[in-house]
Amino acid sequence: MYLMLNCWRGNYGLDISQIQLINSCMNFEDYILQGQSKIRLSLEARGMAGLVQLLQITIPLVALCLLILIIFQPCTPPFLLSMSAKCGEIKWTHIGSTHAIVLFELWMCAQIFNGAAPTVFFVCFAGIICLLNYFQLLGASIQESRCLEQYQENIRFYRRIQILEKHMNDITNVYILPALIIGVPLLQIVSQYVSITMHDDIPMPGFVLFPIMSVEAIITNVVVFTPASWVNGRSTRILARYARKITHCVRKSVVVKERKACTMLKIKFGSNYVDQSTPLVIQNFCLNQTMSLILINTSRRTRQK
Repeated sequence: MYLMLNCWRGNYGLDISQIQLINSCMNFEDYILQGQSKIRLSLEARGMAGLVQLLQITIPLVALCLLILIIFQPCTPPFLLSMSAKCGEIKWTHIGSTHAIVLFELWMCAQIFNGAAPTVFFVCFAGIICLLNYFQLLGASIQESRCLEQYQENIRFYRRIQILEKHMNDITNVYILPALIIGVPLLQIVSQYVSITMHDDIPMPGFVLFPIMSVEAIITNVVVFTPASWVNGRSTRILARYARKITHCVRKSVVVKERKACTMLKIKFGSNYVDQSTPLVIQNFCLNQTMSLILINTSRRTRQK
């Protein structure tokens, strides 16, 4: 989990691309919203805002549960106290080096979570929702277009969205989305397995950490990857709607060439991209692997008996 979060952390002193993307989106919104009334939040925007608020609450809660788990079960791997041969004999009544190690574990957890959160929340999550909202505005603009100038302005609108999509993919394509697609399903598999098979072995309230991570991983997979898959679908529908709209346009050949020069937008990870089947594939993989681990564990315990 720490490895995944470290992939999301940004050094704003060396790389300002994340701040540039946020400023670009804000400037673009100031431009396109001139003279328009307040836009109602879409369902996906409200869902993503709810996810961000949930994660902001649970980040300190996870650190607190980690602290409680180490105090009650200091031999729990892979934490530092588990490397001591006398971890089972630790007493917390006297202040010593063990307290310093626990505080170090708590500090590591808190600073890694808080360092990774802004990049994921305001670049990846908010960036996806911004693209979908821009498509919503562009669709309404295409529907109201009547003349050549309006059609060409819609093409320029689409190309501005495309520039933001390229900028966002340059940031998320290498580290953020690959780590999200690999790390969150792994976190879901492990937390589901521990919640089902080890609920009698891990004392409360430290055990609460694992159901919380499992629920958040499932919500993240659904709420993040589903809107990410809509980016490609909505850009395809926008271009198709534009092609139908320009059928009776004056100087149609010019507009058609401009439309053909526009490509469909995608949220990329590595050499692939998030399509409509990605959320279902991820959930199917997580459930299959969790059941496989449970069956392997059950078979091993049966042979031992």
